[in-house]
Amino acid sequence: MRKWNKKSKHAFFLFAFLVVVIIALFVYSIINLMSREPEHYTVTRGSYFYNNESQLVTLATDADVTKHWTGNYYLIDAEENQYNLGKTSAIYDPSDYKIKVFGEIYQVYQDTTVQKYKGMTEVMRNVESLFYKLEDRKYLLVSSLISNVDQTETFQNYLIVELDKNGNALLMNHETQKKTLHAMVLQTNEYRFDIANEKLYWGTVEIDLKKVGGSSNEYKEIEVDEPLPTPTVTPTPAPTMTPNVPQIDISTGGNINGDSNSNQNSTNMIMKFARLREVTPSITYVDVSYQVFDPQNEYISVYLTVSSNNEEDRKILINKEETSYRILGLSKNQEYTITLSYTTMDELSSSPTETVQDMITVKTSEPTLSLKVTRISATTITYELKQDNRYQLDQAEVQLYVDGILTDTQTVDLNAALSDKGFQSTFIHNRLGTEFELRLANTSYNGMPVDLNLYTKYINR
Repeated sequence: MRKWNKKSKHAFFLFAFLVVVIIALFVYSIINLMSREPEHYTVTRGSYFYNNESQLVTLATDADVTKHWTGNYYLIDAEENQYNLGKTSAIYDPSDYKIKVFGEIYQVYQDTTVQKYKGMTEVMRNVESLFYKLEDRKYLLVSSLISNVDQTETFQNYLIVELDKNGNALLMNHETQKKTLHAMVLQTNEYRFDIANEKLYWGTVEIDLKKVGGSSNEYKEIEVDEPLPTPTVTPTPAPTMTPNVPQIDISTGGNINGDSNSNQNSTNMIMKFARLREVTPSITYVDVSYQVFDPQNEYISVYLTVSSNNEEDRKILINKEETSYRILGLSKNQEYTITLSYTTMDELSSSPTETVQDMITVKTSEPTLSLKVTRISATTITYELKQDNRYQLDQAEVQLYVDGILTDTQTVDLNAALSDKGFQSTFIHNRLGTEFELRLANTSYNGMPVDLNLYTKYINR
């Protein structure tokens, strides 16, 4: 048998020592993790929140919020519906003057100081304007009134602002959800928030929010090296009507027609442009706000293209004189790419040239339906079903399973399900069971079958 030399013995004992240390540290970590009291909170029925896929949910029952070992928060209601809230979340209860905010967040103050909070933070919404950074490219504004600088968009009480890496913003609260394109500045009575640049202004104090926890924002503001030349206007003996041309910020893009010759007529200096302003998804449609300025009628056509992985592309011609369009006939919970394009005449080839101007990806939401047991006995089970008036079904059934076995089926009165009281009915069964489950089945919308995966359970202990 081979004998170990001193060097081999030393290496073996060093390796064994390291293994023991690693195992001890691992066991200590497990014990420490298990000994920690898990984060556990309660939220009340009627509250609003967004899940980790930016879908709005209204609580029909009281619910519990717990933190998972992954760092995500999960909400489970009394009907055992589970929602992933992500790393941070804000839950709004209209009857409470405090907003519950979960996760590791930062409050930014007027004097540029930053305070960090963990767990659940109760934010008072009836005192003053407050500002929080929830996580990378995600913010919470709290104020009685929030608006853009033009005051064409207003929001009350609070607003969650979530940026993509290009500086576009998703604006969310319990009353609205819309996606904006191009730069936008929000304001309250105390501060201004430059979304795309992630800068906060309290009066003249500027705070770079990218330095608060870092940022993966890749937006770069367009810089103009030279100002546009001022056209020379020759005076006329009598005043003449001038066209009411809006003032255009060159940072929004667009093409300059004509050259900078001071003798050139000023109308040739007018910039034409076409752009998306914002998109607001619903369940089966998306509202698109756009702007087209074409004083010399150079655009042959302006159109939207709607595309997704599961559907054929749709090209929609839009009116240059209008500012909004509703894209109908979309599927629920589906991601769509919406593109704004235009065609102009190519002087060299004498054929139209297509140009893609703006592109944005949005996701339609899930309908909000509620199915719950209201009363149960040894031989009966009474339930209530409410459907979303934005997504009215053609037909639906409720099935009763007892211990996993289908025992009965009832057809839903869909008109009753749209009412405040909902559709209420009772199953009568002749066998005892441990687990009762109600499932929404055989549903269709616009003549097509849809899977809504809605169910509720009752355990008879």
